[in-house]
Amino acid sequence: MLINYEFPGPLVEANEGDTIVVHVANTAVNATSIHWHGLYQNGTPWMDGTVGITQCPIAPGSSFTYEFKVDDQAGTYWYYAHQGVQASDGLIGPLVIHAKNEEDMRKLSYATDRVIMFSDHYYDLSGALLRKYLEPDRENAEPVPDGALINGIPGFVLAPNAYHRLRIINAGAFAEFQVQIDEHEFAVTEVDGTDVWPEYYHRLNINPAQRYSIVINTNITTANAF
Repeated sequence: MLINYEFPGPLVEANEGDTIVVHVANTAVNATSIHWHGLYQNGTPWMDGTVGITQCPIAPGSSFTYEFKVDDQAGTYWYYAHQGVQASDGLIGPLVIHAKNEEDMRKLSYATDRVIMFSDHYYDLSGALLRKYLEPDRENAEPVPDGALINGIPGFVLAPNAYHRLRIINAGAFAEFQVQIDEHEFAVTEVDGTDVWPEYYHRLNINPAQRYSIVINTNITTANAF
């Protein structure tokens, strides 16, 4: 299932204090909704997109417009379908909010700012996965993914000899990811929309729905690409 014929869906990018307006036209055969993970929705709880709690689902052939203001928060977020387990079928996308004083808050400088979405990949659709997961005597026996994707593809490339900010999102359904970049350590600078003082690691463990920003210097010369 695609958003604007894309997987992942298009990046929604805004500045702190902006009003985000998203028009959703449901051309699928099932009802759906869009949840904006991590956003406070102060004053607009009906725009949270959680089916059965704050919103009725968007019926097939119908449309809905989400409109909400992003105040007092910035960083890396994401959006996904909140009807059934449609997010596992591809209805996901990144959302980035830039702080008013982002340049002043930056502890490390970087040349590029990129979103990296990790997701577990299954050959079965979410309906089959959910039924299997809810079978009797399968508590904590999550389906094992058939593979993994990074921004919808097997991998990505970074230019050498530069500092890069990677906004890492685990958009998967079940799997934890352990992220390493060969021969490099990196600084963690943001956790779930909150800037933190840089701490250096060789490996990042990230669970579903979590978001981290890391800054890496691709300065190791024993490889041509990273």
